[in-house]
Amino acid sequence: MEDSSPERKLLREWERRCRTNIDTHAWAERHLDRLNTTCAIVSIGSLVALGVIAAGFDLTQGDARYLVVVLSVLAALSSVLLTVRDYGSKAAAHRTAARQYGALCREIEMVTLLKNVGEDEETSRMRELQRRWDWAADLAPNAPKRIREKAEREDREPRVV
Repeated sequence: MEDSSPERKLLREWERRCRTNIDTHAWAERHLDRLNTTCAIVSIGSLVALGVIAAGFDLTQGDARYLVVVLSVLAALSSVLLTVRDYGSKAAAHRTAARQYGALCREIEMVTLLKNVGEDEETSRMRELQRRWDWAADLAPNAPKRIREKAEREDREPRVV
């Protein structure tokens, strides 16, 4: 495969796009993991504070009863977010997708390094890469648009020439 051949250019483009997908899913995983942690801290913290306030104050009168209501709502909302949004599972799915694209990127790098292979061998490797890419794309969850756009703005020079 010549460096300026259409196949080599396609491999470079695939590698660039693959690295974009790696960044997108890695950043989405970190974002969702932070959301999961934040909701868990708010949920547990508000429940603990609720217990402390309920144990230490007369809740039949005064401003403490309003604080109990606010903490109860906060605990309920954060618990519902943890359950309904399922940030932990979504973060794990993005982590898996980033790893799949990482493996695909390494395979692209290896194919790019190959020199003097026959046309049949080259076509076979390109088809296998395409099949693996399609498989990874089918399993990968959608990332938030702003994270995808951030990853696409990254300047990526090809690692292998």
